[in-house]
Amino acid sequence: MDKSIIVKVMSMQTLADIAETDKKLLKTVLDEIQKQMVNGAPAIKARGKKLLNIFKQKEIK
Repeated sequence: MDKSIIVKVMSMQTLADIAETDKKLLKTVLDEIQKQMVNGAPAIKARGKKLLNIFKQKEIK
């Protein structure tokens, strides 16, 4: 397992980008983002928060 924080952050971003186009994956991706934020590095928590907020805003519209 890769310990590089930037790889994890960019992987999380990539999953979120894919979930935007494939709604079947959305719940799984959101669950994984939340899971990674629990014990993740500050960069993971910050990106996770940003991604969750983006999805939340899109849900409202």
